[in-house]
Amino acid sequence: MNRILTKQPICVVAIIKGDEKFIFTFDDASWLQAVRVVRGYAKDPELNFDDQDANQVIDKIRELVLKP
Repeated sequence: MNRILTKQPICVVAIIKGDEKFIFTFDDASWLQAVRVVRGYAKDPELNFDDQDANQVIDKIRELVLKP
């Protein structure tokens, strides 16, 4: 098993739609990139992931990163 050692906590946000699971991982340095990926998923017509799903995930990402 490979281990990644980091001093920053890794955050995980997931959304489950039926049998599909969308799992996003990020840290304080990469959360904006995670938001971009989420928005890209919402624009992809081949994915069962829409703007409402994206907004829920992005809200949770911001809540986790911007908490005091």
